[in-house]
Amino acid sequence: MSKILLLLAHPDIENSIGNKTIISALNTVNNLTIRDLTALYPDFNIDVNAEQMALAKADLIILQYPIYWYNMPPILKQWFDKVLTYGFAFGSGSIMTHKSILASVTLGSPESSYADGELERLLLPIQASANFCKLNYLKPIASYGIYYMPNRGEMDLKPVLASAEAHAAKLKSFITNFKLN
Repeated sequence: MSKILLLLAHPDIENSIGNKTIISALNTVNNLTIRDLTALYPDFNIDVNAEQMALAKADLIILQYPIYWYNMPPILKQWFDKVLTYGFAFGSGSIMTHKSILASVTLGSPESSYADGELERLLLPIQASANFCKLNYLKPIASYGIYYMPNRGEMDLKPVLASAEAHAAKLKSFITNFKLN
């Protein structure tokens, strides 16, 4: 059975609707380790050894995060910069080869706000990093319209929850059926 590592990179998961719903749905999945980067490293001082040990055990790495202003949250960028080092993630002695990586992202705006292929362009840094580290880059799972402002009323919450629950179900199904190449 594959070992799966999910890196949660949400700057405020407690006040999230979408990402919190997705993570809650995954809490019962076997062989899944969830590492909340913001909770672990509120000062951005990432424990490189701990993160590399977690990566070494994983067959599949899932990056779960909201896309803010067309980018990944700063904690995830810091994680990439510190953890994916020469001799570990790439180059001589790399242990990343043959692992897979999946971006599971939420976007606040509706899909119609984005041009064709825009999600793929937004995720190019992750795909390029995966290619450089010889990871198997998997087709991302994305949900749009995952944005809720509490003062706008309960009616606005229903479609956000429905979209987050559908995202969680799709991700859970993917994890359950994941097979190593």
